[in-house]
Amino acid sequence: MINKQIYIECPLLIFTILMMTSACSDFLNKDPYDRPATEVELSTIDGFTRAINGTYDAMCGERYYGKLFIACSEYMGEDVMQKSTDLTNDTYGEVYRYNKGAETDEIGRLWEYCYDVLLRANNILYYLPVCTDGTDEEQAEIKGQALFVRALAHFDLLRAYGQTFTYTEDASHIGVPVVTRPLSVIEVPSRNTVIEGYKQVITDLDSAILIFPDEKFVSSDAKYGNRYAAMALLSRVYMYTSEYKWDNDSTGWQNCIYWASQVLNDASSPLKLIAKDDYVESWATLEPSSESIFELAYTKASTSNLGLLYYPSKDESNSEAVPSYDLLQLYTPIDMRVDMFHISSSSGQVYSKKYPGSDGQVGLDDIKILRLSEVYLNRAEAYAQCNKLTEAMADLNKIRNRAGLNDVESSLSQEELLEEIYTERRRELAFEGHRIWDITRRHQDVVRNYIEGDMSYETITYPNSQFVFPIPQDEMDANDNMVQNEGYE
Repeated sequence: MINKQIYIECPLLIFTILMMTSACSDFLNKDPYDRPATEVELSTIDGFTRAINGTYDAMCGERYYGKLFIACSEYMGEDVMQKSTDLTNDTYGEVYRYNKGAETDEIGRLWEYCYDVLLRANNILYYLPVCTDGTDEEQAEIKGQALFVRALAHFDLLRAYGQTFTYTEDASHIGVPVVTRPLSVIEVPSRNTVIEGYKQVITDLDSAILIFPDEKFVSSDAKYGNRYAAMALLSRVYMYTSEYKWDNDSTGWQNCIYWASQVLNDASSPLKLIAKDDYVESWATLEPSSESIFELAYTKASTSNLGLLYYPSKDESNSEAVPSYDLLQLYTPIDMRVDMFHISSSSGQVYSKKYPGSDGQVGLDDIKILRLSEVYLNRAEAYAQCNKLTEAMADLNKIRNRAGLNDVESSLSQEELLEEIYTERRRELAFEGHRIWDITRRHQDVVRNYIEGDMSYETITYPNSQFVFPIPQDEMDANDNMVQNEGYE
């Protein structure tokens, strides 16, 4: 489905100007009637299909889900550490050591690629009403996917560049520019509040769910935005909003339960947890598993993708990020997920095999973004927060039992059960880019017990300006309306 391509690297404002005024791509050639080629290309269902595939392709890029977004999320948490034997590969060192700044390269690249994806999705949504062919169902499918992608990109930007939703009581603190249409060359977008950003994310996902054709889900659908993916993402989004009361007079926890249940309680859904014996192998194939709800598909190996960051091919020095001691000791020998780790016979170093490659090629992995196991854990946490402990234990035990672990003690208090859920999220979702956001949404500290010496990044206390990325300096220079994050001025 996806082919590797070269992406344009420009800040939000400059990128928009280039997309509309220069020859950055074939999209910008003009026909004899001087009609913008974007409009020419985005006028048939075939053109829109190519455009949405190109949007997923952009998400696959090394500077977004292909590597950077997940890698930075893990480096800021507690589950990944740099190899002490080799710090020559220090790509994410400033992120890991919490001394990143507005000119840190990775910070700018993520911003650019997320807004690249938003621009592509917005172009599709802008031109789709004048599509000259295709059935109503085909057009609805394209629109639903574009809305889903736009919601995900905005949500990722909000997590990376804005403090967590509950940083202020009403989420009125500064977020990111919410962009819902192609920008003109003279527009200089300012930052919206976090609550405005979340409302747009939720609106887009609600709309996508209503728009997606009501067809039976098959495993290949996981490679595209779909109804289940939109509902699963809503369960995650609402979980971040905690006790905040929404327009339906329900809290974030209650809405999380509702949307997770739409996925988990659907009797017609073919989604189910992978069997214990098939779990490890499911990560070494490009075929979506029975619990994969949304993943980004790859058709050829890359020498710079996420898999090679974690797992060595022939040269161990290529793998920069290794499991932390804190994470490893959370697993017991009977936990089948211990087989997701590899011990080097030459160095004794432990590596993660969550992205081991496929067809004998390290660097060829689909990136799993939404899995059924996460949805169970989302609902378990929400149930526990609502003091529905029996229901929370049932969801938690599904994940534990699949891993080969026994049920948790039924006598656990609410606080004790929440701690078990938090621990299970670390074990199940390690290396998938969740940990730092789980820490900050709970207002917890980053604590790295495995760091020797009194390093400044051994404990990062909440709240902290370093829990968000700075706005890239290129964006600050290009946009007079842009405001820098606190601590990076």
